[in-house]
This record gives sequence, structure tokens and C-alpha cells, in this order.
Amino acid sequence: MPDIVLDTNTIADFLSQYFKQQVAGGRSARFCDEGMLTRTLAVHVNRILDTFRRYQMGEELESPYSGGIVVASTFAFVELCRNWGRMVKARFSLVQLQAFLEQPPEWFDIAPVDDTLLPFYANIPTHVWLKGETKAIEWCDAIHAATADSRGRDCFLATTDQRLQAVPHLRDRIVI
Repeated sequence: MPDIVLDTNTIADFLSQYFKQQVAGGRSARFCDEGMLTRTLAVHVNRILDTFRRYQMGEELESPYSGGIVVASTFAFVELCRNWGRMVKARFSLVQLQAFLEQPPEWFDIAPVDDTLLPFYANIPTHVWLKGETKAIEWCDAIHAATADSRGRDCFLATTDQRLQAVPHLRDRIVI
């Protein structure tokens, strides 16, 4: 199964549910359709979580990673902190975020933004055709797309950004 890269907006709602639903410690806690986490995205994330849970329970699986993992770039977390008041709105605390960053769950990867991302970043177009006109893709949004591309063709990108949704090579990999 493919990995899923979350952009800044989806990571805020993901973390809110992660803490609220007690996904961290609960064996049956699930993500649901709420905010930026659509039903489709929740299904994908829950499949990843279920694979890890089945593996931990001793089920014969090739690997706990065979179901994919959830990914966000370090930049998504920087943007989350930069827009804390607007995006988080007291849905979880800085202490909770710090704990998550220090020890994310095994099924979650915090992807670096470093020189290995550069070739993928360079392949993201600077402009797309959207609603009858050319629109620029912001460099910060391009980082999310490049992070998804760096994970391979099977990786999904969870974004509500219409400009990223209009990138031709990403269209079939967008989860909203």
C-alpha cells in the first residue's frame, strides 16, 4: 500500500484527532471524517494504522510497513507552528506536539527537507492552469508535492490546495 504525505492543513487536523481520539495508546481508536481529514483520507490512514496493529498482535505480515506510512515534512511542522493560532486553535498543546515530534508513532515519518529533496522540488511546476487562468504554485506548497514525489509514484498527497491538485503528474495521487 502507498504512503500518504500530509500537507500543513491536513497535519493540523490529523494531530487534533490523534490526540483527541487517543490513537496513540488506544488499540481500537480510529481517525474519522472531520475537518480536513475526509472520509477517504481517514480510510487510508486507518488502513496504515490497522496494518501496524495487526503486526503488533503477531499476525503474519511481511512487514509492518507493507501497508505504507503516514508522512509529513519537517516544513509542515514549521508551518504548523508558525500559524499556531489560526490552525491549531487550542485543539492540542505544544507539549503534545513536542512529544509527537520527539517520538512519532512507528507508522509516521517526519521527512527531512534537505538536499535530497531538491531534484523532486525542481520537477514541480511553478505555475498550473486552474479555472481558466495560470496560477503560481507557492514554494511552500511545492515542498509538500516534492515530499510526495520523493516517496515514489505510489505515494498519495493529502492536500486541499487546488493548485497542487492541478499539477498534472499529481492529479491521480491526490487524496482529499
